[in-house]
Amino acid sequence: MPDVSFTVVIPAHDASAYLASTLAAVHAQTHPAADVIVVDDGSTDGTAALARSLGATVLQQANAGPSAARNAGVARARHDWIAFLDADDRWSPGYLAAVARAVVLCPDVRVIFANYAIAGEGDDCADAHAADRHFREIVRRTVAPGIARCDRQSLLRAYLRSRRFIQTSALAVRRDAFLDCGGYDESLRIAEDFELLLRLFAHSTAVVLEETLSTYRRHPSNATRDALVNFAWERHVWARIAAAPDRYPIGIAERLTAMRPAHLRAAGVMALRCGSFADARLRFEEARAAGAFGAGTGSALVELLDTPVGRAAFGVLRSAWRRRRAARST
Repeated sequence: MPDVSFTVVIPAHDASAYLASTLAAVHAQTHPAADVIVVDDGSTDGTAALARSLGATVLQQANAGPSAARNAGVARARHDWIAFLDADDRWSPGYLAAVARAVVLCPDVRVIFANYAIAGEGDDCADAHAADRHFREIVRRTVAPGIARCDRQSLLRAYLRSRRFIQTSALAVRRDAFLDCGGYDESLRIAEDFELLLRLFAHSTAVVLEETLSTYRRHPSNATRDALVNFAWERHVWARIAAAPDRYPIGIAERLTAMRPAHLRAAGVMALRCGSFADARLRFEEARAAGAFGAGTGSALVELLDTPVGRAAFGVLRSAWRRRRAARST
């Protein structure tokens, strides 16, 4: 077995409903973790006591969000590699063994991410990478079966367009690389991984594990459940990058500026789908000012729907769409 040591860092806020199965998956690893740290982020449901009873090292802090919790866990870690795992997700038994093998085969690599599945709420996906067209655009060089080096430029292009094929619970980072780039931005509670990885990719190479080795669980308490909130946080991240471009890969700020019109239009479409007409109107107006194709049509559609008759028609159409989606998932 490769001589690679991992600290597993698990941020947890009111996670007692899921934490036992998450820790069971950690303890079932064929390559055992050297240390398992659960950072209790101001829980009120007995999360800390449960984690201790299941053998984890527990750090407790007032609620400060997942970024602060992960930073606290890494600060306590004493091993070369950090494997992040959210308190409601799971690993396959061979996850750490596969990461360790990649470390041995690619000792210069500082970031490793694995394929993952999505489970819960009738919208399952067994292979997130296969479902992501942008992931397929990454130029990769096979090192061993199921292990491939990613070309940095094509990885960055794909990640900027998708932002979905790297999931926190399928991510391992060298501790020194994490600390060198400054760790998670603690002001961010959503889109924190996106911002961190861009800083890591400024100086680090990445390897992908092509086997599905982690499972992201969808449930009503997911922090990233609200699409409109996600878009708002992403816009906040883009503003931070524009304000300090030297912290990120060369050219990223310019690429994001070029993508901004389409991103605003997409935010308008999402707001419209959610029935948030005021937000949709604002986003389409911003997109039109930025020169986004089709933004004017979106604005006109909002004006048409934001009437008593339009709202009634929209409610009927949205209910039909939801019934159709539910039927497809059963």
